[in-house]
Amino acid sequence: MSNRSNGKLERNVGVLLSIGVTICVLIIAFGSLSAKESAILSLLLTILSVMASWIFSTIHSSSQHAEAISEVKEMHNENLRTYALKAAEKVNNLSDQLNRLSLFLGEELQDDENALIDSKHRILSGIHMIAMLKSVNDTSLSDWQGVIGEEIEEHRKEAEENEKLLLKLMDKVDHLWDSYEQDTITAEIVDKRVNQLKKEMKSLAGNITGAHISMPRAKKIVKRNLVKNCPSCNKNISYIQRAKHGSAKPLTCENCSISLISIYDENLDDFGVNVSGLKSENFNCPSCTKKIIGDVHTVPNQKNIIKCKECSVDIILNRSTAGKVVTTVKPEEILTGLVIDDEFISRVETLLPVQPWPQHVHKDIATQIKASNASVQKAIKQLILSGKVKEQKDGILYDLVPSKA
Repeated sequence: MSNRSNGKLERNVGVLLSIGVTICVLIIAFGSLSAKESAILSLLLTILSVMASWIFSTIHSSSQHAEAISEVKEMHNENLRTYALKAAEKVNNLSDQLNRLSLFLGEELQDDENALIDSKHRILSGIHMIAMLKSVNDTSLSDWQGVIGEEIEEHRKEAEENEKLLLKLMDKVDHLWDSYEQDTITAEIVDKRVNQLKKEMKSLAGNITGAHISMPRAKKIVKRNLVKNCPSCNKNISYIQRAKHGSAKPLTCENCSISLISIYDENLDDFGVNVSGLKSENFNCPSCTKKIIGDVHTVPNQKNIIKCKECSVDIILNRSTAGKVVTTVKPEEILTGLVIDDEFISRVETLLPVQPWPQHVHKDIATQIKASNASVQKAIKQLILSGKVKEQKDGILYDLVPSKA
């Protein structure tokens, strides 16, 4: 602040001296002066000229000095910035490697079922130490906040966006089973596919974001040694089975050679053994709610179709992995190869809600008009091609553009 005020004062003094020199020159040029007055005025003009020259030289040298200092500072900051960027790159690379090592140890700890307890403790201690080193390594970037603060903030925001995107993808994986027909796949297949995708997502998180995203790990299910009585010959049957949701194991009695099925009941935390085949069950008709009796297969997800005597509706019967009877009304399928006519397409169009449609809207319409899901999907495709509705992907609407070729 004092340097600025001094510089301003020097400029003002220089301007005043310049004005004084100009006045002296004008008086000498246009005034009628005696010899004595001319000598005194010439002496004053000389003094003012020397002082003005000295003032302007000082101002010029000060500006050159300030410019030189600014250039040196800028060069120093540029060198320091380069050094800081290199240091930040090393920090990020080391953090990624530590995170990958931690993920590798975690996978080894999870996959090795026969590992000793001491070995597991050593691996857990190693993971904990790696996490501490990674934390210290990550926080070391804060030392360069004043030098490359913008780059650090930009890197942090990019990492947060990647993590949000990854969490969104993992959330889609968790709800992947919604896209399947419940009666076409078993719970074991769904669990296997989802767990496999979770492991791939977890590895992807370590490689892309460099941040360890903890995902819920399924508890290890221990196999049980079981002894049950055969429901046919009442002899003991020894076998091994896991006590988990949807666990169903086919068995064969060594005494009477009958086919059996063992199903785990989560509510009772016990296993039930039944003869593999059709079993008479009581249930309500899903259409008219009347009490009826029908044969349901003891093996989970094995279908059997019966007709209700009250409302003459075909009912699909199957047994869930929990052992409960599941009843659904069989839709009236359109014959294979039958061309979908304009009347059917118009009927589907009238039932379609305003876009964007909710997920699985074709299934709701198929249930209402008692048609197959594939038939309704074909009708919707025809409506899209004709331009009556828009193409929709993940809730986003698209316009069809004709090809230029």
